[in-house]
Amino acid sequence: MNPLSLVTLFFFVFSRSVFSMESSNTPPADSSDFNEIKTRILLTPKDQLSANRLTRAALENNEPYGHESRQALIEKTAAKEPFFLIDECSGHGHAPCPFDRFTNKILRNEYSKTVSLALLAKIKTAKGTVKYATFGNRGRFSDLEILVHTLEKKPKASIAIDVINIGYELGCLKKESPIVSLFETTEQNCQLINGLKKMFPDANLRLSSFSGVEHYLSDAETNDEFIVPDIFCAADIEYQPMSSGPKNALLAFHELSVRTLLANQKAESILLSEKCNGMIQTMTRKPGEPFYYEVSCKKPSTKSKTKHRGKHRKN
Repeated sequence: MNPLSLVTLFFFVFSRSVFSMESSNTPPADSSDFNEIKTRILLTPKDQLSANRLTRAALENNEPYGHESRQALIEKTAAKEPFFLIDECSGHGHAPCPFDRFTNKILRNEYSKTVSLALLAKIKTAKGTVKYATFGNRGRFSDLEILVHTLEKKPKASIAIDVINIGYELGCLKKESPIVSLFETTEQNCQLINGLKKMFPDANLRLSSFSGVEHYLSDAETNDEFIVPDIFCAADIEYQPMSSGPKNALLAFHELSVRTLLANQKAESILLSEKCNGMIQTMTRKPGEPFYYEVSCKKPSTKSKTKHRGKHRKN
């Protein structure tokens, strides 16, 4: 039995829904298109994010759509703009993100850099597949940026990507629009994994999506091939409402981070939130002390850190 399955989160109850993203019917863009997009993601990620939003806005403003079905329209658009559904939460709305990329560029860049460097370090020392788990990162753009930076340096890496949703309400557009939601997780995950495979054909990549923490831990218990995360990360989740359990997404992230560190002593948890006063929070296992972990808060573009220790108590 996987060590992560030995630990339970008694207060989480989520709907059960999982799917593995191995392929999609979406026609891929050609290699030159992907190379251009990859360059934008690496050098000017805000430009790629803006391009995605402009593409969706153009679709919304061109109704009626006649005989074209929603799926046909998505596939037709994705042939030219393969990541157009991938987005990132903004600094406004019913669940705002205080560290919006357009108002907090430095923090966003630092978060992506921190996670990517940590993931690269795991890949360099790994003998097999590395597990990258992302918690509640709405829109998938943050994950896209991190993984593109990582795979650009390690194009033959083997990475298992776990996407853990936390039960937030989807931000829907008009009901008659074929683009139902800015955060349409199924289609976004398909675009994420298929686009990465096109950009980095020598990499071994797979993506699985989970409806919540309970479902994630259930898979850990029942799936013999489950891999405990090496990197567990989240950004701007303070105001994301939970469908059940605690109303605080940060508490959910913290609890699962502790359980991950207990199951994998070399794992690393990375968080961008107001909790660390606008700094990047990193949790790691304290060497030689199995029930202690360290939390570091790093300021952007500096080596300044503040640390405190936490103790996990056995029930």
